[in-house]
Amino acid sequence: MNNTVTACVDGSLSTRSVCEYAAWAARTLHSQLALLHVIEKDSTPVVSDLTGTLGIDSQQLLTDELVEIEGQRNRLLMAQGKAILDSCAELLQKL
Repeated sequence: MNNTVTACVDGSLSTRSVCEYAAWAARTLHSQLALLHVIEKDSTPVVSDLTGTLGIDSQQLLTDELVEIEGQRNRLLMAQGKAILDSCAELLQKL
């Protein structure tokens, strides 16, 4: 049987401890160790119904801008998650 210990990390203060305990568990169980970072889906819609509140051209421009801002936000969250995983991987190599 091939088991894997999965350490769920979020960059909080407990991340170091999670990595250390996961490394210990993987060594003890002679298993592989995987790191997992999840980006939660924002429940707030990017674009709400703006019908009747703006002119036709203004509404499209605002919608386009909101979509662009959401795209930038997602790219930043992905970069933050990658930095957290890289930091954890570096810590695990030192253990």
